[in-house]
Formats: sequence, C-alpha cells, structure tokens
Amino acid sequence: MLAWISDRDGRPRAWIGALPPAGPEDATTIVEPDWPLPTDLDDPDLPPGDVQALSWSPDGSWLACQLAPGGGERTRVLLVSPDGTGRREIAPGAAAVTLGSWSPGGRQLGVTVYPRGDGGDGQAFLVDLRDGTSTVLASGPAAKICAISGDGRRVVVRLGRRGTLLLASEGPTVPRQLARIGLEPDRPSLEAHVLLPAAPPEHLWGTLDALVGPTLHEFPGEDGLTLSGWLFRPRTALGAAPTLIWLHGGPEAQERPTFQPLFQALVAEGVAVFAPNVRGSGGFGRSFSQADDHERRFAAITDVRAAVTFLTGSGLADPARIGVSGRSYGGYLTLAAMTWFPELFRVGVDVCGIADFETFYADTEPWIAAAATTKYGDPERDRGLLRELSPIHHIDRVAAPLLVVHGVHDTNVPLGEAERVVAALQERGVSPGFLLFDDEGHEVRGTANRSAFVREVVRWVSGNLLEVDSQTA
Repeated sequence: MLAWISDRDGRPRAWIGALPPAGPEDATTIVEPDWPLPTDLDDPDLPPGDVQALSWSPDGSWLACQLAPGGGERTRVLLVSPDGTGRREIAPGAAAVTLGSWSPGGRQLGVTVYPRGDGGDGQAFLVDLRDGTSTVLASGPAAKICAISGDGRRVVVRLGRRGTLLLASEGPTVPRQLARIGLEPDRPSLEAHVLLPAAPPEHLWGTLDALVGPTLHEFPGEDGLTLSGWLFRPRTALGAAPTLIWLHGGPEAQERPTFQPLFQALVAEGVAVFAPNVRGSGGFGRSFSQADDHERRFAAITDVRAAVTFLTGSGLADPARIGVSGRSYGGYLTLAAMTWFPELFRVGVDVCGIADFETFYADTEPWIAAAATTKYGDPERDRGLLRELSPIHHIDRVAAPLLVVHGVHDTNVPLGEAERVVAALQERGVSPGFLLFDDEGHEVRGTANRSAFVREVVRWVSGNLLEVDSQTA
C-alpha cells in the first residue's frame, strides 16, 4: 500500500492506494480512491486538521498522521488503520505533538510532545502502543526521534523496498510529482515513471509549455559578501522590466528553482520576479547562515537594497517599477525594507511577517520563541536591539501600497502582527490591502485559498507596477 498527501478535495488529506506491481514498461498507475482516509480529531473544539506528514508502522497496521488543526502550529498525531476503522490519538492533552520515527518492531512510536504551560522545550517520547506507557528520551526546543535501532541503543536509517526507488520531485516548470525508478539488475534503465499525479488534461498543455525557468545570478552585498538569486523574466521582456523581489522565510530557508505558481502568474502578467538568498539563508555554509544573527541583521536588511542596486545597475529592472514581498521572515524583511528604503519600492506584499519583535516573542508558541533567540536576540537582554529592528516603530516611513496577508490560526507569527501593521497605516489615513484567511495558519494550504492568494497578489502587484499612473500610499 502507498499513502500520500493530496489536496484534491480542497485541503491536504491522507489518501491510500495499492502500489501496482512493476511491469515491463511500468505502465500501470495507482487507482486513486474516491475518499480520503478519515483523520478528523475527536475534540469538537478543534477545526479540521490538514495532514502534514505520514509514516507507516513497519508491519503496515497503522498509519501515523501529523495533523495541523486549522492549518495552525499546534499539531497533533493520530494513528489510523489502513481501512480507517481504527483510530488512536497520541497525547491528546498536550499543547502540540509532532511525529518522529517508528521502532523496527512497530511496537513503539517516537513523538515530540509540547506540554501546556509556559515551557518552551518539547519532550521526545517513545510511546509503547501495547500499554500506552511512554519514556522521555530527550528534551529541547527541537527534540525529535529520527530512528530507533532494534536494540534501542543506535540510530538507524530504514531503507525502502529493494529494487525500487520512489522519487518525489519538482522543478520551476514541473509541478510536484511522485515517480518510480526500477533498480533491478536486469533493468539498468533509470527512466522515471510518474505515479502521481495523472497526466494533465489536454487543455492545460499550452499553459505548462508557457511556464518560465529562472536564471541564477550572483551579486555583491554592500559589504562585498557574495549573494545570489533566481530571476524569472517574462519571455517577451526586453531591457529593464517591472520586477518584484520575493524574500523567503526561515531565515535559514533557501530559495531554489522549485515550482512557484505565484512567480509564474506574475511573469505571465509581465512582471519579473527576483528571489534572492540574502545572508542568513541555508545551503551556503555555517558562516553565511549565521551572518544575520542578532546585530548582524542590519546587514541582511541592506542585502535587499543591494538586490535592487544589482537589478537596476544590470539593466534588468526598471528602477521606477520595483516591488518587494516575502513570507514569514521574508515578510519581516519586506516591512523592514519598506521602512528603511521607502524610496526604492512602488509596491509591497507582507505575508505573515513579524512587525514587532516584542509582541512576537510574547504571543508566539513558547518553543518557537525559545528557538528564535539564537537568531534574533533575547527579548529581555536585547530589548533595545529588537526594538530598533522592529518595522512597526518606523511604519510611518512606508510610502508604497502594501498588501498584508495572514491566516487566523497562525500561532507561529500570530495574527496580531498583521493587525498592528494594518491599524498603524490606517491611523495615517492609508488604505492597505488586508487578505485574511479564516481557515489557515502559517501556511496557505487550501486549494481555493491558494488560488485566491495568487490572484490577489498578482492583482495588487501588477496594478501598481504595470499601471504607470498608479499612486503610492
């Protein structure tokens, strides 16, 4: 049996289907079920949970599901039998539970439990499914049981079925897919056969052919540090084009050439997208990822200006038609750039960004606050630094139309951050856009919501970058 996560019914759900036998041409596809696996929690006060992760027990009798009620951060772990009749929630009284690894015998499951209260550390438990007892193995803000050896004394990696590699992949012009590669000695070919999703309908072929791949560019930070970014340009663009800078989250995430519907939709409208990896991004070594810690964050903010300097100086972007946007930490950088360098930007989009570090530390989940101190600073010892870095205290400098996007159930960067930005701008007589999803958390996962997000961001950005007479805030 194969279990996977799909939003075909509008939200991320768990689905189960029989894995077809490998044939000479791998011509058989999975027969998709009519209904997802039932994963609704028993607590009537919790909204429906999006499925974030799945893990089979070694004997196949249970599928462990990590759920995010309402798309929020307080996840739950639910065990469901393959036919959906057996159900068992792990630590239902906890503030949050995250999924770890099964023991080889399937009798124990590793989970991380975040207790209710003020503590920020998660406790890594080994839960015995036979009698419900549990053993604490470790604790910490990011504690997790990754794997368990047979004798319980070693960390191991469990491999997949011999002779077959299941590969999940995507690219800038290729949506996410699951493929199988046969590795049998008598079949040396490494050609991948796509299992999911099914081939797109014929009326979408032209749309897929129109997708644009990015080019990688290097550029210097204002202190000479080498930075890089991916540039998506309209195929018909000649010379300097209206351009939106998109800043990733993390801060330790990394912008890579993946399938980005928002980028493709903007390019189709005639707006180029530049997605840089500013200092603090992952994948470039420890010194680079730590180059934005604490007071060094000021330099990371100037990396956004350095990106504008590169784009305009290279003749790639029209200096009069540049926007800035980002999500989570990227939303914070967007607000920071719009308050530090308001003369550079004609439009902005802040997606669940931090506006005030004081309120962020007070309102976010305790374990998120505990982990954030190593990047941003301690809310007590570094109070002055965090205040200076908080865009809310300079919000009067924002000069361009700003769209704010947030999810009601976001407890990572709580909704109050967005509400403060909107209220502060409205007090100045400005009318910011406010796109609020009442059934989402820190991520926008619902199919209809993702479509609305792309549609509204494209409308907001193109309306300000493509219409030469549009007014700033």
